This record gives sequence, C-alpha cells and structure tokens, in this order.
Amino acid sequence: KKNLMVFSKCHQNYGAVACQIQAKGVHTSLLMDVACTEDGMFAFGGVSRGSVELVAVDLSQIELRHDNSCAKSQPDVDILDLIQVYRHSDAKLKGFGACTRLRNNSSDPDELKYLLLTGKGIKNIHIWSFSPPTTTRKEPLWQCLYDTQTNGNTITYLHFRYDPVGLLQGISKSDDQKLRVWDLSWEQGSQFSAEKSMIQDIVKQSNNQAVTSSNPCANTRPKRPPYADVTSTEMTLGVCGPYAFTSGTGGMYNQMSVVCLDVEDVTSPYNHMELALPSADGSPPPDTGFGRRTSRSGRKQRGELKSVINVAGLSTDGGHVLLE
Repeated sequence: KKNLMVFSKCHQNYGAVACQIQAKGVHTSLLMDVACTEDGMFAFGGVSRGSVELVAVDLSQIELRHDNSCAKSQPDVDILDLIQVYRHSDAKLKGFGACTRLRNNSSDPDELKYLLLTGKGIKNIHIWSFSPPTTTRKEPLWQCLYDTQTNGNTITYLHFRYDPVGLLQGISKSDDQKLRVWDLSWEQGSQFSAEKSMIQDIVKQSNNQAVTSSNPCANTRPKRPPYADVTSTEMTLGVCGPYAFTSGTGGMYNQMSVVCLDVEDVTSPYNHMELALPSADGSPPPDTGFGRRTSRSGRKQRGELKSVINVAGLSTDGGHVLLE
C-alpha cells in the first residue's frame, strides 16, 4: 500500500527487508546503492535522487549470534530482531558510492569509525565519517569531512582502497575524465609521515597543490585532500585490488587495459597494459592492426567486435575479476 513500509516479519520467503528509503519529491522510483564494510559489521545504502536519506544497518549482532549458535544450541530468533538501523538526512548524502572501516585511527584506536563516499551523479565529492553509538553515546555521529570538486561534471564511480603501506585512498571517476586518487591518510593520523604517501610525493613534484606536511598547521584537516590523476584511465569501469580495469583505449574493440595503482608514479603514460579479448572459442582474435576481424570482402564483421562494459570483483583481490 502507498506510504506503508514492508512488514518483513510476515513476508520473509525471499529474504527480510532490513530497511527502506521512501521517495520524497518528484522522483518516486528510487535505485538504491548498497555497500558492506570489510569487517561485515555495517551495511550502508543510499540513492542518487528522490531522497537525501542514508541508512546504516548494524549487522554485528547477526555474526555474534551465529558464533554463539555454533558453540551451543540456542532458540531461534527472527533475523530482524538482531539488526539496528540508523538514518541520517542531508543533501550531501545523495549519490552514495562506497564505504570502508578506518584503519589505524590514532584519535581513538578502540572506537569504530567508518568513512563514506557520496556524490554520484554530481560534480562534487563528499567524504563523510560515521561513528556508531557507544556505551557513553547513545546516538551515532555523522560528519561531513570534505566537500570538494572533482575533475568532471558527473561522478560515475566511487571507491576506497589502501595502498601497499596501509594508507587510505579514495577514488573517484567522472564522465570522460581520468581516475582521480585522493590521499586520505590524514584521517588515520598519518599527517606527520607524509613521506610514505605516493600521492603526496607526486604532489610535491608537480608543485600545484598544497601539501599537508608543508602546512605549519599540520594538525588541522586540509580543506581539500591531496590528489593525483591516473593516466590512461578515461575508460575505467572498476577498481579491484591494486588494478584499474578499463575498456579499449580510444573506443577500440576486442581489447582492454589494466592500470596499476601501486606504482610510484601513477601519472606515467607507460603505466598501463593492453590485453586482447579472446574469441568465443577461447582463442585470441586475429590481428588486423586494429584488433578487428575483417571479412573476405574487407568489410568489418560487427558480430566479432567485443568490448568490456562492466567489471565485478572484490575490492582487495585484483587477481580474480569477472568481465562482462
């Protein structure tokens, strides 16, 4: 019925609905983006338009209940009684794209803290922090840490990753623009060890951005995180592990490119590897100079023209990726 929430406890044949975001305004058909943190403790969900609400679902009791059930038999409990949903509304929460648990939090190592990336569909990227309730604080803390413009007009992809030395990076991709890597190590308390950050090394060499370590007020959060644009990533479809996977450079068919993000200089034009896509029988496509197959008459066979349109995989594993 209209304006009524789904009563999941009576309708769990196809899974339980943990929470819903109701549409407000002109757009009534919402498409929710959902992401889970690496520790499995929280799941976050938001929409690009139609609502400014973002939900955080606490899943910690489900895992605890499962561990206790394996140790000793316990009575059955409805799964919805084990979760807790927190909601927050703000215009800068629109376009949720990624979440991660903050490692090496020097401000309070015992406190859980998560970072969120929002801004899909617009040109500004918003980085939020979320701190769950504690024994002394009954409500969660939501804070917008950064609101900064990216290198395009429409953000299409957001992602978190950690570099080889454990420093946090945020990744954004806009239409027809290069992949932009943001150095977020300041949030880990690493502002005094900036020499370990590859992004800040690139910033120092280019001399076109303000580096946190050179700021006399280094204990103050910068207005804009340091960043670097990765070369040959205009056609990026996704990031898995240390690699960015892109479709054919310049719209070329039957090939894709892989760009490593853990090199010393991500702006180098030589930091990419082109791979030929196999044919239907698993054999490489014939080399005609442009990665295309031609008929006897010299006309191109469009049925043999392939291009990668989607990439799926784990954020920490670049060795096992599914291509569509």
